[in-house]
Amino acid sequence: MQACVCMKKLHACVCRKTCVCKRELHACVYRKTCVCMKNCMLLLSKNYSTPYGEADAIFRDGEEYVFVEVKARKRMTYGTPAEAVTKSKMKRYLQIAQYYFLQNGIEDYAVRFDVVEVYTLCEPPVVNHIKNAFDFSGFGEFY
Repeated sequence: MQACVCMKKLHACVCRKTCVCKRELHACVYRKTCVCMKNCMLLLSKNYSTPYGEADAIFRDGEEYVFVEVKARKRMTYGTPAEAVTKSKMKRYLQIAQYYFLQNGIEDYAVRFDVVEVYTLCEPPVVNHIKNAFDFSGFGEFY
């Protein structure tokens, strides 16, 4: 669970303005997260919608395509944000990635699935970028 160097700087830059509501706060944190991640990787798409669901963001990190799920938690009652990414959600992300590659004519690729955790209980919110949060070993026919 190694955070990107620029993500560590997020504590200093996130949501300097006063947000009106929690939804706006989450949107503000998400925008700042994408801005900070963009400094490390090339942003290809935000909120990429497919028949299989939506990827929060897609980046290019060198030769690797990175599909990112952003999860926020106000409290830890039900676990960490990353723990909320279920096996079903992981399968959907594989389908989303396959759809993206097919739609864009990409045949030769390396892919990675990251999770960005946002803890909104803290002020400012804490963001944790988990690289390679999940893979598809053990998924049988899905990989």
